[in-house]
Amino acid sequence: MDATCALSLQALLIGNFAARIWKPIFELQWGWLIYTIIGIPAVILTIAFIVTKQPFMMSAALLLTFIWAAFGFYIDIIHPVDWRGPPIVGFIFIPYVTLFIGSQLALWIPLWYVKRVYWIAFGVMYAIHTLLNILSHFKSA
Repeated sequence: MDATCALSLQALLIGNFAARIWKPIFELQWGWLIYTIIGIPAVILTIAFIVTKQPFMMSAALLLTFIWAAFGFYIDIIHPVDWRGPPIVGFIFIPYVTLFIGSQLALWIPLWYVKRVYWIAFGVMYAIHTLLNILSHFKSA
């Protein structure tokens, strides 16, 4: 898998969660683009990787990423549901978080075999976006 794709995803997520904290109006207006910018390339690359018979893990990681982005776009943009607070655990929260974390792990694990510095960079960026995400939920409290 191209490390650029995985690290770019992390940069987008960091930017999105930072905007949610420090520029919430920007995130509200343009947050939908995150799902689009992530989802469309993910599905295109998934198809390309399947057609060119790339390793299964590459296709699976991107397919999970696409499914997460499509699900998120649906519940946040097309049919908005206030599922984050209080969380609608069974029908939205668990599938959303499982798809998100699963896609992140599926993108991260192969980087160990590509180049360790990419694996470390992804892990650090994942920790940063996770911290920003958590902080964004307590901002208004």
